[in-house]
Amino acid sequence: MLRLLVLAGALAALAAAAGCATPPDRLRLQLTVAETAGVDRAAEPVTFGVPLPEGKVADPQSLWLLDADGKALPASFTVAQRWLSGSIRWLHVHTLLSATGGRSRTLVLTDVPPSVGYNQPPAIPGDARGTPLNATVSGNEITIVTGPARVILSGDTPNVIESASYDPGGAFAPASQVLGGSPIGASVQADGKRYITVQPGSGRATILEQSSMRVVALVSGQFGGLAPDVPPSLSWEARVTAYAFSPVIQMDYTVINRTGAKAADKIDMEDLSLRLAVPLPRPQVLIGGARDVRRITLDNTASILQDSADHYGIRMNGRAIEEGPGKSVQPLTTGWMDLSAGGRGIAVGLRDFWQSWPHQIDARIDQTLGASLRVGLYPQESGGRQEIYIGQARTHHLTFRLHGAVSDPSVLAREMMAANRPLRVLCDPAWYCEGTKVYGPIASSGADYGRFRDVARHYDDVVGQSMASILRQAHEGRTDKDVTRDSYGWMDWGDTFFRKAVEGPMLPQPEKNLSWNGNYYDYGFAMLCQFMRTGDRRFLETGLLAGAYTADVFITHYFPEPALVGACHYCPPRYQAALDDGTPYVSHETNHAKVASVLARWQWLGDWWARQAAEEAFGNALMLPDADEAGWRQARGNGHRLRILWLAYQFTGQKKYQQRAAELIQLGVAHVQKHPEFDVQEDPARRARQRFMIGIALEGMIEQYWDQPTPENLQAIRSACDFAIEQKLKGYSVNMAMALGFCWQQTNDVRYLKKMNDLLLLTGPTDQAKIFGQGFRSTPWAMGYLHEAAAKGVKLPK
Repeated sequence: MLRLLVLAGALAALAAAAGCATPPDRLRLQLTVAETAGVDRAAEPVTFGVPLPEGKVADPQSLWLLDADGKALPASFTVAQRWLSGSIRWLHVHTLLSATGGRSRTLVLTDVPPSVGYNQPPAIPGDARGTPLNATVSGNEITIVTGPARVILSGDTPNVIESASYDPGGAFAPASQVLGGSPIGASVQADGKRYITVQPGSGRATILEQSSMRVVALVSGQFGGLAPDVPPSLSWEARVTAYAFSPVIQMDYTVINRTGAKAADKIDMEDLSLRLAVPLPRPQVLIGGARDVRRITLDNTASILQDSADHYGIRMNGRAIEEGPGKSVQPLTTGWMDLSAGGRGIAVGLRDFWQSWPHQIDARIDQTLGASLRVGLYPQESGGRQEIYIGQARTHHLTFRLHGAVSDPSVLAREMMAANRPLRVLCDPAWYCEGTKVYGPIASSGADYGRFRDVARHYDDVVGQSMASILRQAHEGRTDKDVTRDSYGWMDWGDTFFRKAVEGPMLPQPEKNLSWNGNYYDYGFAMLCQFMRTGDRRFLETGLLAGAYTADVFITHYFPEPALVGACHYCPPRYQAALDDGTPYVSHETNHAKVASVLARWQWLGDWWARQAAEEAFGNALMLPDADEAGWRQARGNGHRLRILWLAYQFTGQKKYQQRAAELIQLGVAHVQKHPEFDVQEDPARRARQRFMIGIALEGMIEQYWDQPTPENLQAIRSACDFAIEQKLKGYSVNMAMALGFCWQQTNDVRYLKKMNDLLLLTGPTDQAKIFGQGFRSTPWAMGYLHEAAAKGVKLPK
């Protein structure tokens, strides 16, 4: 069991506080807890990722999490990824944190015990590893006890949560139960048929992760028809997370279309609902609105429905009692409901309630079943119909808060608001970049760029303006050919509207003529890298959201051809995934692949669904047939594939990914020897139009060079850069900057550095996520080479 540091222990202060310096070979990392919602937090469950330098820490049990006063916090540590040499590359920290609204606080991660500098060990009462958190598996059932809460999950019944009980004393008598009873569970209305949660034999329950502070359980199944002759429908996965000492239960609920035979097959979903029995007699209902908390005594029904990005309504017994906005005020207060009676209760909140509309939460009393809570993940009350193509998914984040008597509704409201914007625990940009080099030689914006400071300042201004413009369009909407569309909606949240289609025939539904960026060129990872450089949280939140969207919608989770599991849906998609004529397409190439932002969600947040999606993409890059030499003319395709194989090898350490990458590099080297601009088209104009891809191809070749340096690969990269210089960079994207900087680093030839410098200075802002991903995906590495040149005192020729 991983080490737990008990909060109640009277622990000694840090050695530094006692005047003793931390030894240089030991870890003492300052972390910042960012509270940006203006809401006080009390013992909020948090999992966060921390990158560590290669060779720094091998054993997670050697670590301590301390507050600013040097007192140990309750925490467990798990390894998210190791360096190939064996030390920890990404660490997950699981803990409970308190924070004052709108203020940050400081933590310290260290491998120096708090007792250093003292003659006696720290006073830890009892077993430092002991917590009340316990998870057991019996057949297809999992029981989790956190201390004040007990949750039973089952893979054999229609209920995702079989029961939940709240008792701070831990006895869990029948009267402590707040969920459970009648087997209602989840259901889907699709293609005119109603389906329930468990298709016989499809359900399973297993534990994905267990430490002394956090447990993650997976319950999954397939929606089955109520009649024997009705074929199965969507699959579902519920990843339930619980923390020691906490009454909060988190659930990531994913629906996946794993049916069909071809890319055009889809399910027309009219309703997706999760209903849970609440064994409370005539409960009092609290509903969060944009302005206040509504208090209702339930005698029939009560509901809140978000039916557009900027409108919700609260109804009681079928009568409208309140209306309110969404995106125009961006509330954190909507999207939750609480039922309580007899000194106990349960609240449920749905994150991104207005952003990923339509959503509904309702409560009702039935004469037979009693009280129940329903979370309408796609409620039929919206009157819409959602197409889910083969292999696509969508994930929703639910928070269940079990509690005793509620004397002040505002306290509960603040807790549910906090769940809408979780705490982030962050490192300084210099640690992400120069300190760990966890993604390679990236330089932070605060680094010393010496005589290149004007270039660095220009670059930071450009990426900042681009990000602000992209986010403004996502929120306010983009207008193209008299069509205005924002980026909110059930299958749109996390993507951005690109244009109204002009190719092909107009389709019957106007929305199918809208093109979406589809997080082109791993735009989300480009955003995350800019966060690492700048510390600007807008980059972070946008990148994490893009990674979630990509994991759901643009990684194919099922296809009859095994090699296409993990492949990318074509983009720009029309109404989620379609070609210009509206025909969906699952790519047999990696031209549009994006995986780094998906894997980053695992590294930064411990998101198990993102890890699964990334591993599917790894398999796709491995199993696709070998590209011949001509395949390199779509240079971005093999560039993307090389990056995926590099990520896969770094994550798993499995040589098969490295070997496949070496085969592709050999083909690429042969191709560049003949065609230094990659394209084999005879038409010069056609070749020039393809130059924007070349930097992406070289990016993949460089990452492989870091692991497998060969003279042939280096010469190929140089040949492509030499040709670009001969062409005076005409038609090239700023994504060439990384390759130019790399060639300077390897050769000390300042011609390359001069052209990289010129390319960065020529770059202007963009208002398109697509162009941001394409152009800025590798420029953080160029800034690393610029920083290195400044440190060496390199002067550029005039």
